[in-house]
Amino acid sequence: MFERIPKPEFLAGVEEKGKNFVKHLEALREKYSEVIKDIHGKGLFLGAQLDRDPTEIVEAWRGDCLSLRLARIHGGMCRRW
Repeated sequence: MFERIPKPEFLAGVEEKGKNFVKHLEALREKYSEVIKDIHGKGLFLGAQLDRDPTEIVEAWRGDCLSLRLARIHGGMCRRW
């Protein structure tokens, strides 16, 4: 795995996926601007600054983790936005 990381095609894929992820995070920030204050990071190392303790939000999304894994395994998409 580690030998793939410095390859240009791998890094290009990370950059493309990161831009797509940021696009969706920005859409969420627009929709929930009272909660999501900032999106930051680079590539797939991204974060969101929230205006409150994230515990409630994490607990609400925790059940979707299994759905997201299954959707990926079966080639589907699972979207909450």
